[in-house]
Amino acid sequence: MSTYFVSILISIISVGLSDLEVFSGRVIYMDSYESKHPDISAATLEKLLGTTREFFIDNQFYKSIYYGEIKTTVLYRGDVNKIFRFKDDNDTIYWIDAAIDTLSIVSESRLEETEDTILGLKCQKLTVVTNTGIVTYYFNNEYALLPRAFSRHRLECWDFYTATAKALPLKIV
Repeated sequence: MSTYFVSILISIISVGLSDLEVFSGRVIYMDSYESKHPDISAATLEKLLGTTREFFIDNQFYKSIYYGEIKTTVLYRGDVNKIFRFKDDNDTIYWIDAAIDTLSIVSESRLEETEDTILGLKCQKLTVVTNTGIVTYYFNNEYALLPRAFSRHRLECWDFYTATAKALPLKIV
């Protein structure tokens, strides 16, 4: 009986400690683009979407701000599993249910060790192949996140990525 109680206590303490190690804060991404459309250049995409993006995360909530000519803010609320998008020059907020993504179906993934370092941290690499393309994420568990907080966030396979990597991406290709 006392062993059972100690096991439960250790489990509760472990769960609490693992939440303390989760990254909460701001990451600044430097974005660059490669256009696959002949009528849209990479320079046009950089001008419209910007080359700097701020990303804020706190458990099941994130906000991403794109600083281009079209300044756009994207908010994710895990409590309602919705993504809200709005532009500074518009008074309309659009939302989408993050549970619905019929386009991005994972057909293959590869998790690899790599010699790449970002912010002085050695990264792992996760390549995800879907029917819409290939995305490669570089991450380090120094920027850990809670996979369960995004388990219903199916849009662009974010649920798959977070469950596999358990960390915020430091670079996305």
